[in-house]
Amino acid sequence: MQDKTPGDLVRVQDQGDLRIVTIDNPPVNAGAQPVRAGLLQALRDLPAGLAGIVLIGAGRSFISGSDLREFGRPLAAPELPEVIAAIEAAPVPVVAALHG
Repeated sequence: MQDKTPGDLVRVQDQGDLRIVTIDNPPVNAGAQPVRAGLLQALRDLPAGLAGIVLIGAGRSFISGSDLREFGRPLAAPELPEVIAAIEAAPVPVVAALHG
């Protein structure tokens, strides 16, 4: 099975003045390294006039937590604190749209 890239697991779609960022890492949208990297990419090079960013999870869940396959070995960059810092530093509001 071929490794998935950040672009495979995190889709970015600009709709008007909103950036929709969809995390799509089935079956539970685990926060694996490519997801963290994809989120960082989505927060960079924002278009002018952007009013906000919406984070959503594809399928039936948002992010279930860390990817269990990453446990027991060094965590590959970017680590979650870097992603959280990028969200907090975003020049526009970032909201998470949760299912249910």
